[in-house]
Amino acid sequence: MLLCAGAQAQSVIEAFPGTPDLDGVVASGEWDLAPTIGIGTAPGDTCRVAVMTDANGAYFAFMGHLESSNALFPEVLLDTQHDRTAAWNTDDHWFHVSATDCHDQGAYGVYSNCLLVQPDWTGVPNLTPGAPITDTVEIGIPWTKLALAPVEGDSIGLCLLVTNTASTWRLWPDGASRLAPVTWGHLVVPFWNGMAEPCRGTALDVWPNPVADAVNLAMPGTSGPVNVRIIDVNGCEVLARRVAMPTRIAIAELPAGTYLCSVVTSDGERIVRRLAVVR
Repeated sequence: MLLCAGAQAQSVIEAFPGTPDLDGVVASGEWDLAPTIGIGTAPGDTCRVAVMTDANGAYFAFMGHLESSNALFPEVLLDTQHDRTAAWNTDDHWFHVSATDCHDQGAYGVYSNCLLVQPDWTGVPNLTPGAPITDTVEIGIPWTKLALAPVEGDSIGLCLLVTNTASTWRLWPDGASRLAPVTWGHLVVPFWNGMAEPCRGTALDVWPNPVADAVNLAMPGTSGPVNVRIIDVNGCEVLARRVAMPTRIAIAELPAGTYLCSVVTSDGERIVRRLAVVR
C-alpha cells in the first residue's frame, strides 16, 4: 500500500468497502485496496492505518511501529452524529487497544470499561510486555455498537491516534486534538457487495464497469449540476468535475485499478460507487 502525496494533510477518508478477517494478522491482499494514512511514531517510523467499512461496521488496521516504537497503543475516536463539537459529547466514542480493550462513550481515556475481550467490538491482538512484539492491531466496530444505521455516502467524524497514554499522543489528521471533535477528520461510508456492475435502476447509474476509456454517469430525475470526484485506493482525489447529468467522463489517463466514484448533487445528496479501470 502506498501513501499518496499529502495524505497526512488530508482530513477525509473514503473507506474501501470490504470485510477483513479480524484475527490480528494482515494477510496478503487483505487490506491492499483500503485507503491508508500514516501516523509518525518516531523519527523515520510510521504506523500505517487502513480503513474499510461494510453494512455491519467499520474496520481499522494499525500496521507497524506500535510496541516497537516505545509501546504505543492504537485508538479510534468517532463522532457518530458528526456534530463537530468543541468538547466531547454523548455521541462521541473512544476505543483503545493495549493489554485490554477499552471503550467509553462521551469522554476520552476513561478506563473503567476495559476487558480482555469485549462482547460487542473487537481489538486484536492485545499488547503485552516482551516477546512477541506486537506491531499490528486490527479493530472492528459494529454500527450497532454506535447505535448507527448509516446509508451509502454517510459520513462520521474520525480521529486516529497512537499513544503511550502518559506523554505521547500522535494523531491523524495533523493538528487534531483528541479532546476536540471539531478538529477531527471525516469518514465517508460506501456500501456495496462485490465488484459493481452497471447500477441500472438505482439512484446513480455507472457504466461500463469495468471501464477503459470513458465512463457514463446518469441519475434518473437529476439534470445537474453535480460534483463528481474519483478517488484512488489511497484516498487521493485523481479527478474532479462539475457537470450536468447525464454525462460521460474520460478516464483514459487513469492507471488500471479500483477507484471510488463520488457524486454530490446540488441539494447535498451523496452517492458513492466503486469503479474498476482496466487497461
